[in-house]
Amino acid sequence: MDGRGLLQLVVDLGQLAVAPVVRAEVAHPGAADLRQPVVIDADGLTALAARDRWWRTLSAPAVLSPHPGEFARLLRGKAAPPEDDDAAREEAANEAARLWEHVVVLKGANTVIAAPDGQLLRSAVATSALATAGSGDVLAGAIGAVLAAGLEPLEAAAVGVAVHAAAGLLAEQRIGSAGVLATDVARLLPEAIALLRGREAKR
Repeated sequence: MDGRGLLQLVVDLGQLAVAPVVRAEVAHPGAADLRQPVVIDADGLTALAARDRWWRTLSAPAVLSPHPGEFARLLRGKAAPPEDDDAAREEAANEAARLWEHVVVLKGANTVIAAPDGQLLRSAVATSALATAGSGDVLAGAIGAVLAAGLEPLEAAAVGVAVHAAAGLLAEQRIGSAGVLATDVARLLPEAIALLRGREAKR
């Protein structure tokens, strides 16, 4: 399927998560016509970063989920904040969300979620079980699934991050902090959702 075919499919389905499988399509000229919410991760972010003022060509409401290296590329020359400085990460994500006018999920220990209107959230979870190849893809899929259910981008990002983090903690408990695969985290997502729903019901 070429870029135009993919974009038409998005219009028909009403949802898109752009991750490693899709590269240049997100930078396709037709992408400016999209209005459906999108999640952009991995190579999708790299494709965006290759364009000058890329955020002006992305009209669809988007959740951008970069790791620190991808965040630096999106900043186009501006240094990314130190990974161990939560305050700096929050400030950088907040500034980026305001400039780009999209929700930013800056991944890492204590993932930061920033909205264009200045709302800022930070995950309380920091586990090395999630520092595994493909974990970010699982997160992008989780956020995309919640977007597809009808939540707004900020809410979808918050729910996706919470579920992903809960699955990571479950993986750490059962497998350990090392040796966890992305597929392990993905398999634990339903249990993580049930766990979070149970906690909410008890409040």
